[in-house]
Amino acid sequence: MKHAIEFTHHNHPFLHVGSRKKSTHSFFIVVEKGAILVRLGKNEHLVSAGTGFWLPFDCLHALTALPGTNYYQVDFSIRLTTAVCSHAGFFKVTPLIAALLDELSQTSMGWP
Repeated sequence: MKHAIEFTHHNHPFLHVGSRKKSTHSFFIVVEKGAILVRLGKNEHLVSAGTGFWLPFDCLHALTALPGTNYYQVDFSIRLTTAVCSHAGFFKVTPLIAALLDELSQTSMGWP
């Protein structure tokens, strides 16, 4: 990661099966359309549209994006000095978070 916090908007028109790996940073995903399966150990959690899921640093996980899924991902570097949650799980997507993610997805990140 080049920055302390990075934003990406993912679009998966086809099934995308990710491998199981430990996360090198903390991040959360918010599904805009479709659904994602998050595998943590032997459990799989369905993250549907309008739902958020947090994954902390060094968490063994796998992501499977179902066909037609759009989602936002916000990555947090391990170099951050502020405390972040150390447990994976669902969180409520407030109107403020939804508006910020929508605005970031419409903003051009390239330099002029």
